[in-house]
Amino acid sequence: MADVKLTKVVKRYGDVETIHGIDLDIKDGEFVVFVGPSGCGKSTLLRMVAGLEEITEGELHIDNECVTSVAASRRGVAMVFQSYALYPHMTVRENMGFGLKMAKTDKAEIKRRVDESAKILQLEPLLDRKPKALSGGQRQRVAIGRTIVRNPKVFLFDEPLSNLDAELRVKMRVEIAKLHSQLKNTMIYVTHDQVEAMTMADKIVVLRGGNIEQVGSPIELYLNPVNEFVAGFIGSPRMNFFDCDVISQTNCSLQLRLPCGTEVELGADVSASPGMSKVKLGIRPEHLKEDHKGEVKIGVDVDVVEHLGGATYIYARYAGDNELIVQAGGLSSVQRGHHCDISFDLDQCHLFDCNGLSLRAAQPVPLHTEVSVQELVSG
Repeated sequence: MADVKLTKVVKRYGDVETIHGIDLDIKDGEFVVFVGPSGCGKSTLLRMVAGLEEITEGELHIDNECVTSVAASRRGVAMVFQSYALYPHMTVRENMGFGLKMAKTDKAEIKRRVDESAKILQLEPLLDRKPKALSGGQRQRVAIGRTIVRNPKVFLFDEPLSNLDAELRVKMRVEIAKLHSQLKNTMIYVTHDQVEAMTMADKIVVLRGGNIEQVGSPIELYLNPVNEFVAGFIGSPRMNFFDCDVISQTNCSLQLRLPCGTEVELGADVSASPGMSKVKLGIRPEHLKEDHKGEVKIGVDVDVVEHLGGATYIYARYAGDNELIVQAGGLSSVQRGHHCDISFDLDQCHLFDCNGLSLRAAQPVPLHTEVSVQELVSG
């Protein structure tokens, strides 16, 4: 187990800079997830930690040792790739022990480590099978087992579940979370799927364009996004945004006009942004209500309704062509083509200025968040 520290880390390919001075501290035993859209630099950053990509500038420390120029094989890390990359002619046991065999580890020690890893991953009945006789989930567990036998300081996962079907992805998410709880190693996990990030991470690193947008626990990012990008990326379905006109402002509040003409007043930190004429109001689909109990009521025209059993997603338009997603109860009676009223409370709204920066004070984060995070992304 080990701390990982990146200081002013830069990556360039010729004249093109893709990672722009990353500073990041990962504590011993943390499960950290790099998340962001395609091309944001998350896999490149992971490969730099692994030693598979050279660090152009800056420093990388693992377990308080500078490993910026140290070979990948000597960094004490092990990586699970998107592709299983198993040897088809070898059994599960041979695949898991191959790296140790190449390192000339004693046969008895190889057997001990493979047996121990197979027990953790419930692969014991499969040790004599070859990869072609395994399911996708079983192959991925073998790939993870191949890293466990090396007893690394840091585990690295590069989108390991992207080749699995939906049901297996959920199952493997749970298995990897259990594995972290059991091994207590530092783990860094890359995904573009924010649901994976929300359900697995101790700490999420949101990346965009080679920069870190925000770092925090899943619940911190959900409740207190620092900008419009993080607010829209974290949460499923994504947050709704309303373009609003500013009618008046003080240092601590804004009076706004919504696109439908409704006027509202919200507390906001606007002391550094005088004279604003436009802002964006954000409200999550799960905070919109199919009743009139909220403080603000708006009428919508329903385009599509998705009934999922436990929840219903309503895709609608309001005030013309402004799109809106509502997460309603599983037994919602709303139908396509209906006109209906929805409502929401102002204390659950987010505000962003013309540069996308948050204008609202941080909400308190609950002390116990495990159940809350699962509920937030259950849709």
